[in-house]
Amino acid sequence: MFTCAHSFRSHPNLGDEVNRNIVQSEIEGDVFLNDLPPATVLEIQTQHRCYRVVLLSDNNALNSGRHQDCPKPISVAIAGSTWEVPC
Repeated sequence: MFTCAHSFRSHPNLGDEVNRNIVQSEIEGDVFLNDLPPATVLEIQTQHRCYRVVLLSDNNALNSGRHQDCPKPISVAIAGSTWEVPC
């Protein structure tokens, strides 16, 4: 696991809301999929949608979401997501 030696510093080119979300993400911590056992269920909420993800192995999972977008679980590979900026 890689961690930065410093905390996030707000960036003048990012809006206040984005800077706040980045800081909140650091406070709440991260989820490392490789640390979770298979069959773990994650409820993921984005700005406009909610998803249910069931981990299979490695970064493979079954994803289901809103009825019209994803009525049945589909196989996905999760590359990652974060508010964090590179060190």
